[in-house]
Amino acid sequence: MEIATVVVGGAWEVAATTVTSTGNLFAEHKLVLLWLIAGALIWTITEPLRKIGTRATLEGSHFVLKWGLLARLCLHRYCKYVRGPAVRGQPFRARMWKIYEAILATPMVVLEVKKMNGEGLGRLIYKWLDALHEYWCVFLPESWRFAWLTWKKYCRGSRMEAKRAAARALLCGRAGWTVISLGIYFAFYGILFSYECLEWACRGFQGVFVLVVTASYALASKQGETLNDIVRTNYLLLLVDGSILVVGVVSRLWRWYEATVGERSPVSMAKEGYAAWCSALEEQEQADRLREAFWRMDGGGDAPRTPVRTRSGLEAERRALRAKREVARTVGSRRGRRRLVGEDVPSRDGGQRLGSGAVCRDPRVDDVRSPGEVLDEETDGEDWWLK
Repeated sequence: MEIATVVVGGAWEVAATTVTSTGNLFAEHKLVLLWLIAGALIWTITEPLRKIGTRATLEGSHFVLKWGLLARLCLHRYCKYVRGPAVRGQPFRARMWKIYEAILATPMVVLEVKKMNGEGLGRLIYKWLDALHEYWCVFLPESWRFAWLTWKKYCRGSRMEAKRAAARALLCGRAGWTVISLGIYFAFYGILFSYECLEWACRGFQGVFVLVVTASYALASKQGETLNDIVRTNYLLLLVDGSILVVGVVSRLWRWYEATVGERSPVSMAKEGYAAWCSALEEQEQADRLREAFWRMDGGGDAPRTPVRTRSGLEAERRALRAKREVARTVGSRRGRRRLVGEDVPSRDGGQRLGSGAVCRDPRVDDVRSPGEVLDEETDGEDWWLK
């Protein structure tokens, strides 16, 4: 009984000491304990908010890590393509163009391979890169190329048009010279014809001489004391007499020339001039037709232009070829109508027996494949552009 009393007393003393010590500890560090209690309460209350923040941090980290790895993959594929034989083995200009074009095309290819170009940020980046690629790699180069070709074309056309203008001026000069020469020849032959009529009426050159002398003697003026005065007074008469003499000499010489070389009448000259003018006019019309053909070719007028092969067009072509291959496999896997060829052995159409090792191709499947289809079969949907 005494032992139990001692044990109970010791336990009570220990409990009292513990409570006293705890109270003294709380009294001494009550501010710290209050802060700890408040922190525990706040931690418990803000647990839903902490979960949202943790989830947002994890999602942000996952987003940054995902697109960081994607950017690293793009850089790796770009360096692999640039250092590959498809670029290193090209001439300098082609190599620079491939390096430049791959800057925008590589992320597009990576997004397609990773199936990230269909929705969300990947679709936005893909469309943005596609628009930049179309603008910087298709539209601007083609525009500059067509502008340069147009500039060269117009320079050549300006030179051609200058030559055509000179040809037209020469043609007009030829026509004017023909008219002037015909006028001169008509005047010349008219004077010769008048003189020959006069000579024929006077029965020869002697008759003309007698007529001129007689007329001059009858019409000459006797005024004047010196010879100079007489010549000055009869200047017009002397001029007419001299002209008739010169025309007579020229007529004799022209007859001798025609008898030696051949007759060249104004009619023959007019025919020759008209023929030359018609030939020059036909050449001018031919040059005009060639000029119109020159301006129509290489994109002028309604001439068809070669369409630019864009990346979206290539992807559409690949999808069409892939669908065609699937149809070909489906058709090739079916058995056609079989018939008996002897000994009840079934055979395919065309007489090829089963098990003979011969390949039976369906005639509906096109046997002619384009290079794009061959490339698609070799790559089998892989990233062929960066290989």
